[in-house]
Amino acid sequence: MRDLCQHVMDLVENSVASGAQRVTVLLSEDVQQNRLSLLVEDDGEGMTPEVAGKAADPFYTTRNTRRVGLGLSLLQAASQRSEGSFALDSAPGRGTRVECSFGLTHLDRPPWSRCTRASTSATNTGQENAALWLTPRDSRLS
Repeated sequence: MRDLCQHVMDLVENSVASGAQRVTVLLSEDVQQNRLSLLVEDDGEGMTPEVAGKAADPFYTTRNTRRVGLGLSLLQAASQRSEGSFALDSAPGRGTRVECSFGLTHLDRPPWSRCTRASTSATNTGQENAALWLTPRDSRLS
């Protein structure tokens, strides 16, 4: 995936496919810490520990339409390439939370300038947050 927006859309599509009624997307830029952070959290069906453990494997998918599941593995690789981190937390009935970070000024960080910000807030510490809450009935998903 070429930019961070494509990763976000992939995560949101996964959330909706899992039956989520609420999807939270938080994008934070912290200039002082040289960190760009992404959080996508949903209230979907969640994953068993076994499935969650394999979810970032590019050769594992629960879909019947293809044999690979590249979305999470590409996001994990992109975050690690830019000296960031990746974490996935999920449980059946609780939903899924994906958190990753990127080196803000790292040459290999995927661009994010084309991401649409639903609402933003800035602090005097040089940190900027963008948050978006979606539900399956939200017209922005159409």
